[in-house]
Amino acid sequence: MQLLWARCPWCGYTGCDADFNDGAGLRVQTSPFRCLSCLATQVWPGDSLELDAEEARLGWYRPGRLNPRISSLNGTLLTDHQAQLLTRASLAPDAPFQVSLDEDESIRAFELID
Repeated sequence: MQLLWARCPWCGYTGCDADFNDGAGLRVQTSPFRCLSCLATQVWPGDSLELDAEEARLGWYRPGRLNPRISSLNGTLLTDHQAQLLTRASLAPDAPFQVSLDEDESIRAFELID
């Protein structure tokens, strides 16, 4: 898995990431870009959330509006790899998920994905 970077249209952060896989000589984006600074996420084909005019123009959900296709843990956006680790450790259901864990479970989860 390889990560590429993009600029967030909401806050300007240049380290937004998404998951990409290489296959048959092509690099294919497998998840929406996510901004780790303001928590904005790229709109993804087939998303069911309604967009306001600015979101539609930018192609990104507003900061903090969780995209149902991106897993999150206690409000922190996760990569596909991190979500898979939590699922395998039985700390979360199959991805994508939005879970909130108690303090002890959260500490264990964040140690696992670091």
